[in-house]
Amino acid sequence: MIFRANVKRKDPGGVAFVDRDGTLIEDNGYLSDSSKIFPIGDAVSSLQKLKKSGFAIFLISNQAGLAKGKIKLKEFNQVKRQFDALFDAEMTIFDGIFYCPHHVDGIVRELKRSCSCRKPGTLMVETAMNFLRIPPSLNRIYSVGDKTIDIMMGKSMGYQTILVETGYGKGDKDKIADPLMLPDYIARDFDEAVCIMVEKL
Repeated sequence: MIFRANVKRKDPGGVAFVDRDGTLIEDNGYLSDSSKIFPIGDAVSSLQKLKKSGFAIFLISNQAGLAKGKIKLKEFNQVKRQFDALFDAEMTIFDGIFYCPHHVDGIVRELKRSCSCRKPGTLMVETAMNFLRIPPSLNRIYSVGDKTIDIMMGKSMGYQTILVETGYGKGDKDKIADPLMLPDYIARDFDEAVCIMVEKL
């Protein structure tokens, strides 16, 4: 697991675990070129709105391209720096940023493995929650993303879940066979997801 934590408030009014690719930025496959980071809609201002509403915000992202040799560590770090510059230049938005670099089919030996941090595993969110002194009630904690794994992760923890229809969202919502894994909310994009979270606070 690769992460940094900079928790601003130990007792937030709500917590949002937010996916990156396909949710905040366009999903361009294994992202190794920092010039190909394109925010989706008003994602940047929507994050600011969510923060001002009293939420702790954690970025939770699988980055199997590292294990599969599709992304070099230097490229990953360049992408990470550019993403931070676009979304959180002053480090005031994200309370933590978590990446899982592992994959069971990886070709990079030290990253080739099954792990508990890769979504829908819950180790990244469990680690993030340890930084909060007084977590809010479960109905004010959200997992937001464009894939079923984001919903599964949230459901496993008892959180509220929002599937956004950007990225893989429109296709993935029709693939959910288990009624217990259906998202609590479906949003057009991250901006609408933020409206839902703020309204329910």
